Amino acid sequence: MTTRSQVLDFIREIIEEVKDFDAEITDATTFDELELDSLDYVQTQIEAKKRFGVDLSPELFSSGKIINVGQLCTYIAEQASSESVAVSP
Repeated sequence: MTTRSQVLDFIREIIEEVKDFDAEITDATTFDELELDSLDYVQTQIEAKKRFGVDLSPELFSSGKIINVGQLCTYIAEQASSESVAVSP
């Protein structure tokens, strides 16, 4: 089972890999504050798929459904949990 804490650690790692962000990354940190570009979003999508089996469509971000790190962590944790339930015998 994927915990929200695991996802937050993962998101922090990814952002630190792609950005030089000096401030602490918290649930309230917005993607505007992180100044992610399209390649950063793609990298995050790829890594989330590899690590948690969760697809992150670009519409989640462009529609404003997910605007900060906390919302992204919650989404990934919920999707990963529902995927693991769906695959369990």
